Parts: sequence; structure tokens; C-alpha cells
Amino acid sequence: MKVKNFFRRLFCGLAVGITDAIPGVSGGTTAVIVNIYDELVFSISRLGKQFKKSMGILLPIVIGILVGLIPCLFLFDLGFEYFAFGLVCIFAGLMIGCFPALTREVKGVKAKPSYITMLIVGLLIAVGLGVMSAQLQATDSVAALFHFEDESLPSWWFYFIILVVGFIYAFFTIVPGISGSMVCLVTGFYTNVVGAFTDWTVELFNGNFTNTVPLVLMLIALLIGLLLGFWVVSKVMSILLRKYRNITYYLIIGFVVGSIISLFYNNNICDYYSMWANGGQGSLSMWWEIGVGIALLIICIGLGLAFSYAQVWRKRKQETLLLENEGINNTTTSEIDEKIEEMTKEGEEGPPREET
Repeated sequence: MKVKNFFRRLFCGLAVGITDAIPGVSGGTTAVIVNIYDELVFSISRLGKQFKKSMGILLPIVIGILVGLIPCLFLFDLGFEYFAFGLVCIFAGLMIGCFPALTREVKGVKAKPSYITMLIVGLLIAVGLGVMSAQLQATDSVAALFHFEDESLPSWWFYFIILVVGFIYAFFTIVPGISGSMVCLVTGFYTNVVGAFTDWTVELFNGNFTNTVPLVLMLIALLIGLLLGFWVVSKVMSILLRKYRNITYYLIIGFVVGSIISLFYNNNICDYYSMWANGGQGSLSMWWEIGVGIALLIICIGLGLAFSYAQVWRKRKQETLLLENEGINNTTTSEIDEKIEEMTKEGEEGPPREET
């Protein structure tokens, strides 16, 4: 069973890594959909107290994230250049289709005014990030930080900035519905960090070692920032999920809805729209790509719904087995939900238990 759990977490981490490479798509949302979010947050937050158990959960997830994220940074960079609208439709469709897996977390919860308010706040924040990324155009001013004259090494503050970028990216990656990539895009760092990473890596493979030291130091600074960000936000989210779970999930749902909207209005996709307006095209003509994109949107909504309901069925089956093991039988669906919530509160001090 431990081997099964390892590969389950590995593939879930892979999904998180792939989606997190896309500005506007939240890796945290994917973690909720594939049902590893609680494991991820509680394991990071309890790393110091239950290191061995937490690392057993985190290791396959982290490996999966890295395997999915790194190659997709290259692939999606090309995708946004030649098939941006179609790519956006694919991820928007999957997010829409997977929505039932997210809303299940608040199934049966009465929608209080405070919950609806938080949902609207989350939606406005996520949409605002997309609008800001399209309007601020901070990329040019930030780009100057990544160009060094006379082959000189960057100053120490460059690496400090990269550390902060890593922290911000990690912080918003763990918060479902808010894309760490989108936040970095708004501040102008996403394109430049990814561009520097890809350019310097290509130089290295071509035998040009001019920027090898900056590349290594940048990656170290980025890793430190990521680790700090993951640790801080996991502490915050573990508290919110324990004490304010319902209102937190309503906020998350608002983030996700807003993120779907911002997928179609952000810096990258608006540049693509401008190219269309000026008579240019990607791999397909404008109307062909719109048609293909809408078809992909519909197909991916169907795929997302199938996956979502499979996840809901799987989780319901696990909960039923858990209740049977506790000697609880002949309960209605609402009673099962209440009992699961009660048992979750009783066992909330540690990371999730291993499946049996």
C-alpha cells in the first residue's frame, strides 16, 4: 500500500507541476482537485515535529512537481507563442470540469453572507491579477536586472530579489485559486526569470559557460525562497483549514472562478490578441484557432467532469470504508459528512493518516 501511495502522490505532484507552469492556473487548485492538498499543507507545517512521516508524504509530491514543472516551462513558452488561445481553452476547460471536486468541500454548508462575501473577494482578487498583468506591463523595467555588462556577475541584491520572487511564487502557489505564475507575471518577473533560466541553460548545453555561475546561484536563491514560502504558507493554511475551513474554501472557490476568467485576460494572452488584431497568427489562422479552442474547451470540460466525479466517488468510498472500520453503519449521506467532519476535527493535529 505504501508503494501505491507513493505513485499516487507522484502522479498528483506531476499534475500540480504541469498546471503551475501556466500563468493563471493555480497548482494549489490542482492539489485540491486531485485530493492531496490537505496532505501537502499539513505535512509541510509538521515537518519539524514529524519529519520522517512528513517527508514520506512530501518526497513523491515534490519529485512529481519538479518533473512536471521544469519541462513544461519550456513547452508552454512555445505554446503561448504559437497556440496561446487553444492552450488557455484546454486549461480553462479542465478547471471548469473539475469544479465539482472543489465545491464538494463545502457541500451541504449553508451559504452565509460572510461566505458569499469571501467568495466575491476571492473572485475580484484573481480577476484583478489578470487585469493588472495586462495593464501594468512591468516586464521591460524588470528586464534590466537580467542583463549584465562586460560579463560581470550580478550583485548580491539580484539574488536577494530572486529569493523574494521564489517566496512569493511558493506562497501563492500553495493558496488554491491564486496562481504564483500570475503574481510573478504582474510584477514583471515571470517572463524574465523563465527567460534567464531557459537561455542560460541552453548556453550551458552549447558549451558557453559565461552565465553558469549566475544560473547556479539564481537557482539556489530561488530554491531557498521557495522553501521559505512553502513553509510559511503551509503554517497559515493549516490554521485556516482547521479553524475556518468553510469560509476558507469559499474564498478558494472565488479565487478559482476568478482565475478561469483571468486565463482569458492577462499579459500573455492579450499580447496574442494584439497579434491577431494586427493581422498576425500563430500556428493556425485566428478563426481556426478560435474554433479549435472552443472545441478543446468543451472536450476538456467533459474530461474534467469525468475526472472530478471519479475523485468524488473515490473519496466517498474511502470515507465509507473509514466509517465502517469505526463501526458506523446505516448512515445517510449528510450524516456521513457530519461524522467525517467531526473525525477530521478530532485528528487535526497531525498530517493525514496513511491510507489502509
